[in-house]
Formats: sequence, C-alpha cells, structure tokens
Amino acid sequence: MNVLIAEAYTMDTKPKSDKLRNIVNKECLFPSSAYSACYIQEDGKFADIIDKDITMISGNELDGVSDWMDDKIARINEVLYGTKR
Repeated sequence: MNVLIAEAYTMDTKPKSDKLRNIVNKECLFPSSAYSACYIQEDGKFADIIDKDITMISGNELDGVSDWMDDKIARINEVLYGTKR
C-alpha cells in the first residue's frame, strides 16, 4: 500500500515529471483521501499510524504489527501442531 500511496503523493507534488511515466500506473493510485491506518494499542484504543511527514503508513508501526502477528501465529501453531517457536 505504501508504494501506491507514494505514487499518488508524487503525482500530486510533481505531476509534470517525465520520469513518472515509467513508474506510476495512474489506474492504481491510492490518494491520501482514500485510506486511513490505525493500530489497536494494548489498552484497546486506536492510534493513527499515518506518518504525516511522508503521507505513508509508518514503517515502525507496521513492523510492530508484523512481530505481533508472527508471535500469535507461532503460538497457535504450537497448539495445533505441537511445534516449538
């Protein structure tokens, strides 16, 4: 998603750049008005994870979610298949 978001942002900020012709597929643009991204914190509250400086989903939060998912899947697999992490 971040690639599509970056393409849309670039089209907005540099619409006349000839270099974009070979990079951006205009049919797949994902403008900032079309998405939101939140992280559910441990206390159950939602936190906005859009990095306002680069108008993309924050990589730090995405990494944290990936780590959390990996841990949960490993624990589930341990129950299902008896495998250790």
